[in-house]
Amino acid sequence: MPEGAGLRASDPEQTITLVEELELNRPEEIRNASEDGKSRIKASATIRPANVSERSREALDGTTGEIQRRGVSVLLRDPLLVGDLYRISFDRDALDVAPVLSICDRCTMLNETAFEVHLRFLHEIALHERSDSSPT
Repeated sequence: MPEGAGLRASDPEQTITLVEELELNRPEEIRNASEDGKSRIKASATIRPANVSERSREALDGTTGEIQRRGVSVLLRDPLLVGDLYRISFDRDALDVAPVLSICDRCTMLNETAFEVHLRFLHEIALHERSDSSPT
């Protein structure tokens, strides 16, 4: 691949759009199986370390992608450590879910300033959508 080629989206919204376009290009059977029980809700999310030794670290702000009762994907500017415990809170105006403890089980670098992380909740949540967010 030539130097400078590849994903260059520096704007988080543009990165989300590119990821969504890639997901639309998957075969229908795979897309249907992976979307079972998931909602695509864009909401602000704040992620804080929940490990006792790390609670003083700075919080990270991101935007949700897919959310389900057992976990959520979030687009962030910085990576999370896979296996670490985090407390995630959502913009209650867009997504009526109380703050929840979760474990980072995946972190994918999309480019130098964009990371898609998946957080698995320690307990299932009930999804209550608000505002003009729309489920898929």
